[in-house]
Formats: sequence, C-alpha cells, structure tokens
Amino acid sequence: KKAQTIKKKSIKLDKLERDYEIKEYYYYLGLTSLVGEGNYSDAHYNFNLALFSETGKKLDIIDVLTTNGIAVAYFLNDELDKAHVYFTKSIAQLEELRSAGDHLLDSMEVIKIYFNTAKYYSATENYKKAIEFCTIGIKLQQKEDKMHGLENLLYEKAHNLFKLENVKEAEDYYFHALSVSMLNKNDELTETLK
Repeated sequence: KKAQTIKKKSIKLDKLERDYEIKEYYYYLGLTSLVGEGNYSDAHYNFNLALFSETGKKLDIIDVLTTNGIAVAYFLNDELDKAHVYFTKSIAQLEELRSAGDHLLDSMEVIKIYFNTAKYYSATENYKKAIEFCTIGIKLQQKEDKMHGLENLLYEKAHNLFKLENVKEAEDYYFHALSVSMLNKNDELTETLK
C-alpha cells in the first residue's frame, strides 16, 4: 500500500521519457493494485497497459512479470482456468529469455515467477508440478548465492512433498525452510513453520 501511495504521488506518467519506464510504471502499478489493494480489475487494467506499451524490444523480463502478474490476479480471484493459461505463458516466456542467454535477468524476479507458479500448481493439487517449479527456483537461488525468499520456496516444496505423502523428505524441507526463515528474519513464516 505504501508503494502504491508513493508511486501515485511521486511519479508522474507524463514525466516519464523512455518507453521502458512507462512499461515498468504500469507493471508496478498493476502489482501494487493487486497486492496492496486486492483490486483485481485495476491490476488487470494496468498489467494490460504494461503489455501494450511499445518499447521496441521483442520480449523482456517486465513482459514476463506482467504475464505472471495477470496469472496471479486470476488465481487470487479464483479463476483457475484463466490463471493456468497465463502461468503457462509466463513460464514459456521466461524459458525463451533464459535460453536466449539474457544475462540481465534479475534472479529475484525470476524466482518470484517460479514461486507464484508453484503456488498455483499446489492449489490445484498438481503437487509434482509445484515441486518441479520449487526445485528450479531453489537451484537458481543456490547458483546465484541468494538467500532472500529461499525459505518460501523450501516451504512450498515441503508442503507439496507432504501432500504426495513423501513425509520424510517433506520433514527435511520443512526443517530447511525453518532454518532459512530464521536466518532471513521472516518471523511470520517462522511462526507458521513452528
């Protein structure tokens, strides 16, 4: 909510000079509408404005994040069939960027896409697919030597392993999630895991 307020007060759309800045503006406005306000209609509107902003590039990370944001909006609004279409599309877009060797990808943003997608598959009881996306995100974080948000992926993987009745492995991942959660001072998840 604070980001939404800052964005609306501090950033004037007509003052943005580059097309990419406009695309980012609408993406973050969509994201804050979704997360900060729970306003699915405004989120969709702003995400679509981001997608239709012409930057001259074929595909970039903001496109992928925006597509994933649309998926999350549908998911949170319990429109699972529509969410599936956009989650699938965002993963395909992400793989296209990664296979093209786009080294400008922010690993934290990429990990967020894998996490959101894993949450969707878990909610639709496709636990194996959820584990697959958690595993990809965990490996990426380990490769990048980044700890931020790792506890969420570990927790999600543990949850899905448990749903598949793989209790021993789930226990191990719950333990890892708790350890990382405590290291990252994620008090809310630490309490949930306890």
